[in-house]
Amino acid sequence: MNRGIKSSLCTTIIHQPALEASYLVGAGHYNAAHRVLLDDLMPRAVLADDLQSIAPLLERMNEAAQRHEVSGWESGGQALHHYLHVCDEILGLASCSDAAGVAARLEALRPRVAAAARALGALQPKSAAGRFARAEMGARLVQCTLAAGEAGARLAALLRALRLPPGTTHAAHSSISSLLAERAAESCSISSPNSPPAPQRAAAS
Repeated sequence: MNRGIKSSLCTTIIHQPALEASYLVGAGHYNAAHRVLLDDLMPRAVLADDLQSIAPLLERMNEAAQRHEVSGWESGGQALHHYLHVCDEILGLASCSDAAGVAARLEALRPRVAAAARALGALQPKSAAGRFARAEMGARLVQCTLAAGEAGARLAALLRALRLPPGTTHAAHSSISSLLAERAAESCSISSPNSPPAPQRAAAS
């Protein structure tokens, strides 16, 4: 290949992370592609809520990781791979009208959410954008767990596993506290019909 054309191609790839990562995976350079995924693609895809743009790449890299060809996958791309599947399943649940089916799918989703939380706890991005993306992923996993109706102890364990930034953790704790308070209020309102009636005030003579 002509040196000028090759140089132009390399410059184009470098300035387009998705193309660069795809090129690296096609060439079998999985570790280099993994770095591009974490440093460039993950923040953009998560913060823009555009995970589908990297879904094919994630699947190819996960397959390579299963063949032990991606170094550090367990503390890197694996979290994003789990998160992608959690989000896909939540989107599917949104269009499901069968209450029993929703409950069953939420139950089946719990192990994947737990696996995503463990993997996300090990992910420590270097860039500010990467840390923002990680916090967003963690907050959404907490929301999924709240929606599934997990017990407070499991939610606390999830927060410990995620190791979210202090501000995010405080917000999650507030959400959990609010949810528990709402459930307690609902419980009280349900039991109120069986409570003894309040004594009647004597009529004025």
